Amino acid sequence: MKLISKIIVISSLAYTANAAIVQVSSVPNLNGGSGDYLVVDSTGALLTSGFAGTGGFSVSDVTVSSLVSNNDYSGLIAAFTPFVGTDDFILGTSAVLGVVPGAFTISVDPFNPTSFIGQSIYTFIGNGATLGSSTEYALFLHSETFTADPAAPALPNEYYMDLANGTSSIGIFGTKNNVTDENLGITNATVSTYQLVNAIPEPSSLLLSIVGLVFLARRKR
Repeated sequence: MKLISKIIVISSLAYTANAAIVQVSSVPNLNGGSGDYLVVDSTGALLTSGFAGTGGFSVSDVTVSSLVSNNDYSGLIAAFTPFVGTDDFILGTSAVLGVVPGAFTISVDPFNPTSFIGQSIYTFIGNGATLGSSTEYALFLHSETFTADPAAPALPNEYYMDLANGTSSIGIFGTKNNVTDENLGITNATVSTYQLVNAIPEPSSLLLSIVGLVFLARRKR
């Protein structure tokens, strides 16, 4: 129950026009089973710290795809805006939990999505305290988009999102064996994972690139 108390937000809301409840979690089922994804780094190790932010881009989805194709992480980071809640922004935008390595939950309650209505919703994950300080990334495009809230006195829209509904722009889905976590109630289990991509070339790859450039320069001479 310790995990549930940390990542599930239960609160009495002062409902306001255009307010919304937003929660994004990598472990919506809390049991390491179907629908749960633990985030791992490029080596396959469970993340114990890092950045997980959910928000939108100031550029179109086509431009986001182009930035991804060009490995333009600085461009992606500059165009990304995480949500900022007006109340109970649980764990902020640095939401990788230490309770369950690899798990994160972001909750904003209530939230006014006016500037995000109609936009695609992304979760951007990094292995650093901020996206700017990260060297490995994952970018997930959720299937949901924000719509205008019903007219008062209807309840505000509620958005509960996970990594099972949508597509990965950066990052690889896989599995990890022999995972034990008492908070998830699993022992030596095989769990689903979402693996970050190293944005910096490995030394061997970088060396090959340099050798190739030198070779081309010599051929031109």
